[in-house]
Amino acid sequence: MAKLTKEQKRKRKLTTASKLKTTKHQQLNLARKNKPELPPFITCNECGGLAPHETFEVLNTQGMTGVDLALSGICSDCNAPTIAASGEQKAVSHLMSVLKEEMGGGAMGADAFKK
Repeated sequence: MAKLTKEQKRKRKLTTASKLKTTKHQQLNLARKNKPELPPFITCNECGGLAPHETFEVLNTQGMTGVDLALSGICSDCNAPTIAASGEQKAVSHLMSVLKEEMGGGAMGADAFKK
């Protein structure tokens, strides 16, 4: 591996220092720019209706390994809050079971329609 020149070392040090100095506001702006594409709707966990894109709130999944995206929305049919998540199957399943317990233990998602 080739040795870095003094100028390359200085640039690397400045780049690292500037990355460390980003403010919380700058980090949030960067996260907003890099947010994933959202679906046009999510299916209601209560009635199977649709929660339109306009009602979405992107939930913070920082620190939730395996969960790429979590959304909440309001169903246009029954006005109930609903949740959707995507990512690794085990991680999403765990998240949904935790949310299910927190919301009173009712059936959520596909489980709501099983007989």
